[in-house]
Amino acid sequence: HHKLRRCDAMLEAMLGVVDAALMGLNRLKFKHGVESGIQVLGVSMGGHAALEFARTFPDRVQRAAVIAGYYPEAQIDALVQATAAIPLLLVHRKGDYACPFRLIQSLHLARIGETSSKCAETE
Repeated sequence: HHKLRRCDAMLEAMLGVVDAALMGLNRLKFKHGVESGIQVLGVSMGGHAALEFARTFPDRVQRAAVIAGYYPEAQIDALVQATAAIPLLLVHRKGDYACPFRLIQSLHLARIGETSSKCAETE
């Protein structure tokens, strides 16, 4: 996981897929229409992808959820700034060794504006 890097070309390609899907859904003329905002979910490294998508396109994301996700501590401040208006559900377990709990805990603390290492914990 520590070798994950942001890939702008992939993020732009994913936005293109989202836009194409929304355009196709709009052509079906649903009675109540189709929302243009999206919800993203990612698990493990997909959590990193979901967070990067929300960071890059915050105006397109209505909410995001990350389960056992990973995000580099060095980039958390930029993520928090870009996604401040996006509701974010973080689900993680302290015993996860592939995606360390402390990384998502750091993200949670940054979002709530705390600098201490204490966090409400459940196992």
